[in-house]
Amino acid sequence: MDIIQNLLNNTRNHRNSLRLNRRRGSTGANSLADLPPYVCSLFLLLSGTVFCLVNFIVYTYASYNTPLPEIQLRGSQDHNAHWGSTTVYRKMQHMEYVDGSLVVQVTPEMKEESDILAAKRRHDIQGAMLHAWSNYEKYAMGRDELLPMSHDGRDNWGGMAMTLVDSLDTLWLMDLKKEFYEARDWVRDHLDYSNVHEE
Repeated sequence: MDIIQNLLNNTRNHRNSLRLNRRRGSTGANSLADLPPYVCSLFLLLSGTVFCLVNFIVYTYASYNTPLPEIQLRGSQDHNAHWGSTTVYRKMQHMEYVDGSLVVQVTPEMKEESDILAAKRRHDIQGAMLHAWSNYEKYAMGRDELLPMSHDGRDNWGGMAMTLVDSLDTLWLMDLKKEFYEARDWVRDHLDYSNVHEE
């Protein structure tokens, strides 16, 4: 608020000084120093914006019009022979993935390191699923969804144990067979279709 008040006071003072100058016969602002502070700030802001915009346009134009080295993809001549011309592609990043020229030698050490990392990730992901499932089983078994903060369940899809049903394939794929069979037995013994109806 103080900044706005100072700006208004400066503008008021500047207006008063211009009136006084007119009474004395002066024509008004004769230099940049005679302009109000907000006009100077606005001028600097606009000139900086124009400078950045011009630089951006020049750089963009220069980069788009710079000729890039051209390369021909392996086999492109045979592939496009029926068109009567050879397709030439501009060089782009990671071209070795496009034309198949990248050759990576996978060493036994690289494979072992990758397998160890994959096993750790699998264990961590399985642990996260087991954590979520055990809390659902403990606090909301047979409910549509778990409310983790209140340790309660909610039935907002007709009370048909939607989380349980939706988790069956995930439990199987994550090799959580014990949990899968318990959920399967719950579906067989307790799932109620009486709330299914057409809206």
